[in-house]
Amino acid sequence: MKKGLRRVSALIKKELEALFRDKIALIILILLPLVVIFAIGLPNLNKIPDRFIPDDVKVWMDQEWAYLIAVDADTSEGDPENDLSQEFINILKEVDSPFTIVLQTPDHFSAFILNIYLIRKGVSQGIVILEQGFERAIWSGAFGNISIYYDVVDIQASVLVTDRVTKAVAKFKTEFNFYRFEIIPEFDIVDVGGVVSSEVSPIFDPAPMSIIIVILASILMLATQSIVSDVALGRMLLTPARKGEVVMAKLIAYSIIGSIQIAFILTIAIILFHLIVLANLLIVFGLLFLVSLVSTTIGLFLSSLSNSRLQANQYFVFTFVTMIILTWFLDNEAIQKWVPFYAGQKAFTELAYRGVFETEYFISLGLVSLIFLVLSLITFQLRRRMV
Repeated sequence: MKKGLRRVSALIKKELEALFRDKIALIILILLPLVVIFAIGLPNLNKIPDRFIPDDVKVWMDQEWAYLIAVDADTSEGDPENDLSQEFINILKEVDSPFTIVLQTPDHFSAFILNIYLIRKGVSQGIVILEQGFERAIWSGAFGNISIYYDVVDIQASVLVTDRVTKAVAKFKTEFNFYRFEIIPEFDIVDVGGVVSSEVSPIFDPAPMSIIIVILASILMLATQSIVSDVALGRMLLTPARKGEVVMAKLIAYSIIGSIQIAFILTIAIILFHLIVLANLLIVFGLLFLVSLVSTTIGLFLSSLSNSRLQANQYFVFTFVTMIILTWFLDNEAIQKWVPFYAGQKAFTELAYRGVFETEYFISLGLVSLIFLVLSLITFQLRRRMV
């Protein structure tokens, strides 16, 4: 047992030394993420995303699921003839007909919690809450606040909610002769994990796809060459080192390299480009490590299948392009969740931007890693027997 551990340790050390001596490998691991992050981040560094899109955008938006939740949490009185808070809700329904649903809840807190749940379930695109004291404030000439919340991840929701509420405020002020700034809509992007703003980070929108694709591509590319290009491997197999030990040593070595790359990417994204991460950083790191692990095991399997470096490169291109096609063009969640690119991207979005731990994606990444590790061991054994 001790001899086996010493052999594996020696193999890991050898693999790491070879990787750190390989300048191309270092460029792929370090320079590639740096180029991608700066390329998507620098052009948008001083720009604010345009969330206020004109009405004609609605033409291409699917209105069938574009429900807006309106809550009247105001019980104050002002106008003796009209219930102003209810009148505003009615105008909002006219502007947004038939896509506004009015819910009656006892207070702001329960309304907020209920509607956050509805947003998470995809029933609602946004929440409009007329706060306590709204009518009394605007009737007396003070400021009346309307809280508007929408999902941080759903850009279409932000466009629709902003457009509807802005129109409703304008129409309400015209009908009831409020021409000053009595009504102040407060637009907040909310999430289960807290209030965040997508305008903080210039890499907010492309980050999930870019980070996952860089980790997946770079580790997969290197791991695909790990066995077929190992010149000393034939001599090594004449020693007491077992074939399983060789595969495990390469797996551990590439996992270490992947961990260094992940730490580097997260540091750049969070510190330099202020990427907001709501979940615990260790959990986010664990997710990205799983993506790296999947890349390593798939790469080891492809490398054990290959008879030349050229063939390994062809396998890499075929596998990587297939994952992209299945992620971007296949509309089947049951199949897509088993595609590492899709699962990693979805899990990162939910975890980093919503603070939600999607167990199914973690399980799929873990199972795919295990399956390809077993396939790598079997294929490597058969391949060496055939030589």
